Formats: sequence, structure tokens, C-alpha cells
Amino acid sequence: HFISPDAVQDPVNVDARSDLYSVGALGFWLLTGQTLFHSENVDQLLEHHVRQPPSTPSERLGYTLNGDLEALILQCLAKAPEERPASARELDQALARCSQAAGWGVEQAESWWKANLAGIEDMPLGTASQKTLVIVRRT
Repeated sequence: HFISPDAVQDPVNVDARSDLYSVGALGFWLLTGQTLFHSENVDQLLEHHVRQPPSTPSERLGYTLNGDLEALILQCLAKAPEERPASARELDQALARCSQAAGWGVEQAESWWKANLAGIEDMPLGTASQKTLVIVRRT
């Protein structure tokens, strides 16, 4: 659910920007509680990562999220690596410039995890996730 298009197409020649796509996919999941794409078929899921543009987190939720954060998540999810942030440092700096960054610190993060970790751990794995785990373990 978090693999970059470049890792699907040419896994030998990925660079750090592939990881930034995965960070974007994780950010999307954290914002919406849903993965970018849904499919019971792993090949179809990988094809979606390669070819299908993701919906915005706001579209998925049905209400508007913070615009600069959403734009940064979508930049990380660009299909072409050169359209993503150039490095983790650049992404970190862009996150720090987001309008709501000042309202979220270590204390807020710890509080959020204490309140939500049990619910995340109890989330059922979907069929596609289970198949993906099996494939990863076999390789």
C-alpha cells in the first residue's frame, strides 16, 4: 500500500525520492485512515500506484483539510520522482513551514499516540494487505 511507482517499475534504480512517495502514502493514511488505493488484487494495486492519480485527502474525507499540508502530501505522491521533494531534509523543511506546524509538537504527538495506538493496532488487515505481507515474506 505504500510502494512507489518507481519501485514497482524499476526497483534496482530507485533513490531516496522513492521513500518520500512512501512517506506521502503513509501521510495520506494518517490523515484519512484509508490507503491510497483499494484492490483485492496485488497486481492491480501496484498498477494503481504506477498509473492512477490519488484522490486528495479532502476528497476522500468529504471535507477540506489544511491546504499546504495536503499539497505537500500530494507532492510526495507525484508519479515522477523529480516532482517530489528532493530529499527528506527538504520535506522536513516544507512540513515545518505548514501553517499548522506550530500547533503540533512532541507533547501533542505523544498524546495522540496514547489515545489512538490501541485502535490502530486493532484495525483488521484487509485481504490485499494480507496477500502483500505473504508476498513480502516469501521473497
